[in-house]
Amino acid sequence: MKRLVIGAVLATAFSAAGVALTAPAWGAPDLQACGLGADSPYWVSDGTIRGVGSRTDCGGTVTLTVRIAKDRPFQPDTIHGTETRTEFGNGNVSVDGACAGYDDYYTWTTSSSGNEIESGRTKTC
Repeated sequence: MKRLVIGAVLATAFSAAGVALTAPAWGAPDLQACGLGADSPYWVSDGTIRGVGSRTDCGGTVTLTVRIAKDRPFQPDTIHGTETRTEFGNGNVSVDGACAGYDDYYTWTTSSSGNEIESGRTKTC
């Protein structure tokens, strides 16, 4: 109730001052935006793990790189598989990597446009 009263007081103050109020972002309609994806890697067979990266609802093409990396706290992470596609539009890219012992691995998707995303860490192998 306290938030409601304070919000009403602030809205009245801004309106009285001539400040235009706009709808909050959460009230706006959903707009599809270009995005990258990175699914958590999973075990495929002895010694092999797979990660899947993606690019969706994007115009144009980029160079898309999907990597499987091993999370190593307080050390540089190690790369265990890489797949790169040039002139890539939209879709999925799979990469297989070599297991380096049961540990935390993640999928890392990067775009030549400068965007990147990492999946959550998952224990596998």
